[in-house]
Amino acid sequence: MIKSRLCRWKTNYEEMHAANLNYTAIANKMEEDFHIRTSPQKISAMFDILSDREVKLQEIVALSQIFHFPLQDICEFPNAPASNALEINALLKKQKQDRSICPVGNDFYDGQYYCYYFKPKLSEDRLKPVEEGSIEEAAMSISISGGHSTITLHELKANTTFYGEPMPCFTLKGNLYHFESSNIAYSFISSSDGRRAMALMFSYLDLSSDIRYYMTMGMLTFSLNQVHAPLFQKMAVFRVKQDYRDPHVDNILRGILALNTSPIILDEDTIKQLIDQEPMLAKLIAPEKAIKKCYAFSENTIRGNSFFLLDDRQKIEILLLLKKSSLFPVQELVSESDTFTDFIKAYQREMLKKPIPDPTT
Repeated sequence: MIKSRLCRWKTNYEEMHAANLNYTAIANKMEEDFHIRTSPQKISAMFDILSDREVKLQEIVALSQIFHFPLQDICEFPNAPASNALEINALLKKQKQDRSICPVGNDFYDGQYYCYYFKPKLSEDRLKPVEEGSIEEAAMSISISGGHSTITLHELKANTTFYGEPMPCFTLKGNLYHFESSNIAYSFISSSDGRRAMALMFSYLDLSSDIRYYMTMGMLTFSLNQVHAPLFQKMAVFRVKQDYRDPHVDNILRGILALNTSPIILDEDTIKQLIDQEPMLAKLIAPEKAIKKCYAFSENTIRGNSFFLLDDRQKIEILLLLKKSSLFPVQELVSESDTFTDFIKAYQREMLKKPIPDPTT
């Protein structure tokens, strides 16, 4: 009965995908992901109704997870002995748990994207305006095929080295998964030599049409300076290439890439400059509109000015007391609000109407 159902599933699958099953790929996948040692010949015998080869339950479980079909469609035994029924139910339960993490399978995510993020350079004095960050660009592709999802990120650099040679670029690649219980998509990508690595995470939507003009991703990488410390920041992902050297586009991107930190800290000179640039801001950020009068201090400056404290332990305790009282939040959300995303969609539609200049001309 199991073999006949397997054969029927194989026939339906091959007709639907207009392609034959790759027995070698299935055998390799079983060994890599499920530690089941088998061969293409044994896989072929599983689907041969005339073969006397025994079909093992762990092989069917692995096969159902590779091709994402319900295990009970193959292993349903209405009149099975109690012991068999218990074993099958245990396997079904395990499969359900394992399938809470699965490859991203929505084809509307498949395709090409352009990514923008701040150059991962950790500054000791991190209380700096967003406008001082250097924006980097990368091309990203998501490939969904045969039950597998992969994501590839390739850095794009238009400038050259001191000797006039193209700047070296990196390419990172990895599997893309969907964590179903919380609707989060994530991937750990790395270069082929293992010297560069990055983790990406974003809110997963079960798309019914290609509406993804723009996505916000959380990006965990490491800083490029001598510290090489883990660094978290946002990445703006578009379907359409952005002319990030254009001042207007640059302003939009920097506003997106700024962490969603509240409060927004502005010094007096910046407030005056912003109001001169956009007079209506006088009604929004006039000093009397502030929650309370605040002062922004650099952590490095405080450390440098604490020379009169001879006890190093006391210095750290004082610094921790100040950090505990800081208005900066301890957590950040990466995803944007619906109204923010709607604005970006409208902005994208406008960008589609404008030709992007060739940076080499």
